[in-house]
This record gives sequence, structure tokens and C-alpha cells, in this order.
Amino acid sequence: MKLTKDSTGTITSTGIINNYRPPAFIQSDVNLTHYVHISKTHEAYRVGAEINVMNALNQHAIMAYYDTPITSSGSIGVPVTVNLTGVDYHALMTGFDYLPLMNGTVPGSTANSPKTLSNQYGLPNTFQAARQIRLKVAFYF
Repeated sequence: MKLTKDSTGTITSTGIINNYRPPAFIQSDVNLTHYVHISKTHEAYRVGAEINVMNALNQHAIMAYYDTPITSSGSIGVPVTVNLTGVDYHALMTGFDYLPLMNGTVPGSTANSPKTLSNQYGLPNTFQAARQIRLKVAFYF
């Protein structure tokens, strides 16, 4: 969902994005292995090497987006003097409408303070891991 904050500080929704998906996740890995027998008298003696390359093409696809619209300062909690649990049950139990809750305009709620729209909301925050190369040299006996 797209959220914006206008000049008066009111958080508004500009609509829900249907079928929104992150870019395709494509990862190409390479594994090369080669072992050579080194003794005719001991069949188990082998020496070899392995090379594993994860994400060989070094792609950096987006894996996740920041999905929390309000900052950590915004919550539906109330002062402990009002309710010892610290939770505004009126806001939770009377049908959840997120825009009035974020704008601090929930009728009958004691947690009516405007929340801050996160500047990271909707931005990518997790990416595909970079290329990794693992080498192995082994002697089996």
C-alpha cells in the first residue's frame, strides 16, 4: 500500500497495489570437483580439489521491503496510569482502521497522538547475498 504524509501531517493512503511482487530471484551456482587416485597399492589414496561459487553472476536482487509504516515511536499503547496493561483495547477491539490510528483520530481511544510515517517504508531492506567462493583441497587415505 502506498502511504504519503501531506503538509498538514496527515497520513493518507493513495491506494493498494494489487499483485505487487519483488523482482525475480535468480541465482546461478557453480560446483567443480576433481579427484585423482595417486597410488596403485592403496585404492583409497586420492588427492583432489573442489571449487564452489555461490551466486556466480553476482546478482543483487531485492529479497524484502521495509513493511512497517510507522516508526518505533508509534504504537497503540496507552499510559500505564490509564490501563495497567499498557494496551489500548478500544483500538484493538472496535474494528481496525489503520489510517485514523496512525493520524491519532480514533474516536473513544486514549492513544490519540499522531504517529510518524517511517521514511524507510516501502524501500528495499534485504538483498541477495553477494558472490561467495569456497575452495577445498583434500587428501583421502
